Amino acid sequence: MVEVMTYYLLRSWSLEEAVSIEAPLQEYGNPRITHNVEYALHAVEKRRIINMANLDPREAITASAIKKAMLRVHDLNIGNVRTNALLSRGILRNSCLLNKERDARWIANYDREGNVTVSLQRPEPYAIFECKRVGLDAHHGKGPQAIEKAKQGSYVARTASCLQKIQDSLGNTMGIIYDDANNYTVAPYDKLFHDIIYSRRTVPPTFVMTVGVVSNHGNWFTSDRQNKEMVVLAQSYDWLLFLTDHGLANFVNGVVLSDRYPDVKTAFLESYSKEKKRNQFTKVKMNLQAHRVLASYFITNMHDVEKWFNVITPHGGSLGGLRKQIGVLRAKLEAGAA
Repeated sequence: MVEVMTYYLLRSWSLEEAVSIEAPLQEYGNPRITHNVEYALHAVEKRRIINMANLDPREAITASAIKKAMLRVHDLNIGNVRTNALLSRGILRNSCLLNKERDARWIANYDREGNVTVSLQRPEPYAIFECKRVGLDAHHGKGPQAIEKAKQGSYVARTASCLQKIQDSLGNTMGIIYDDANNYTVAPYDKLFHDIIYSRRTVPPTFVMTVGVVSNHGNWFTSDRQNKEMVVLAQSYDWLLFLTDHGLANFVNGVVLSDRYPDVKTAFLESYSKEKKRNQFTKVKMNLQAHRVLASYFITNMHDVEKWFNVITPHGGSLGGLRKQIGVLRAKLEAGAA
C-alpha cells in the first residue's frame, strides 16, 4: 500500500517520466556494491509521444512494438529492446524499461492523454524514494526485524550520494563532499545540501537526494513520538515522510475498498485473495482501469493527499517544500534537454 501510494504521489507531481522502479543504485565511491531502490528519479534528456493510433490496441504493447513505432513516427532508433510489455492482457507496467545501456535508459509510460510517452533517462538518479514499515510485526513482535530493516534503509541513504553525512563530537550533522580533484569540503550538512540545489553551480552527477517514506500503523509511536527505528531513519535520509493512520485509512476505505471506484476495488480484491490468478495491484504492475482511476484521483486530490503524510525530517519541512526542491533539481539537470 505504501509503495503504491508513493508511486501515485510522484505521478501527481508529474514525475512519471523520471521514475525508475527497483533499479540498482551504485554506492558512491564503490560501484561494485548496488542496492535496488523502490523509486529513483532521473533527468530526462529526450521524450517522444506515440499516439495510440500508431499502435495496435488489440495486441500487447511490447517494447518491440514501441521500438517500431518510434522508428516509423519519429525516425528514432532506441537500440536493442527487452521483452517487457507496457501493456499486456489489461495489465499496465509502470515505468516500463525498454532498454538499458551504459549511458542511458529508455522507458515508456501511459501519459495523461492515453498515449505512450517514451523517455530517455540519464543512468544516474538525482533522488531516491524508499518505503519502509517499522514497528510491530505480526509474527515477531517488536524485535530485531524492524530495527534491521531501518538500519538497512539508513545504510543505503548514507552511501547513495557524493554528499556524505558525518557527526561532529557535539552531535551536529556535518557534510563532506569531494570535488573533481579529490579535495574535500566539510561544512554543516544543511548548508552544503542547500547550496547544491539552489546555487548556480552545476549539480554533481553523483549527488542523490534521499527520501524515506515510513509507516507504523497500529503501533504506539507516532511521527511526533518516534521509536528507535524512526530515529535511525530520520538521521540518515534528507527527507523522511511519515504516512499517518489517517492517510492510510483514507486511501484504503475511501479509494481501494470504496464502491465509488469499482475498478480499483476489483483489481485489489482479485490480487489478494486465495483464488487470485495474477497480481494486478502493485507498484510495478497495475490493472489499466485501476491505474487510470488512481492517477486521476491523486492529481485531482493532490493537496488532500499531501496531508496524509507528516514530515519528520527536515524539521519544519512540508510536502510542498519537497516538491519544490525536486522541481529545482529537475530543472537544473534538464536545462537544454531535447
